Amino acid sequence: MATKASPTATPTPASAASVSLPVEDCLLKNDEHSEILYASTLLVRQCMTRFGFDYAVDPAWKPPVDPKGDAANKD
Repeated sequence: MATKASPTATPTPASAASVSLPVEDCLLKNDEHSEILYASTLLVRQCMTRFGFDYAVDPAWKPPVDPKGDAANKD
């Protein structure tokens, strides 16, 4: 007769930050997100210029960085 496995205690993480989700590998890092936002403003400037508008883009501008760096919104 085969023996049945009995359940063990379910692990309890100390915090949501200690949990790793598979989707996290696919999410953008803060610096990648910043680059995409900056590239987007450059494309807007290009488009506006085509229609005769001046759209100044500060090359030093950087979007705010998420202090938690938690794109998965685990909290």
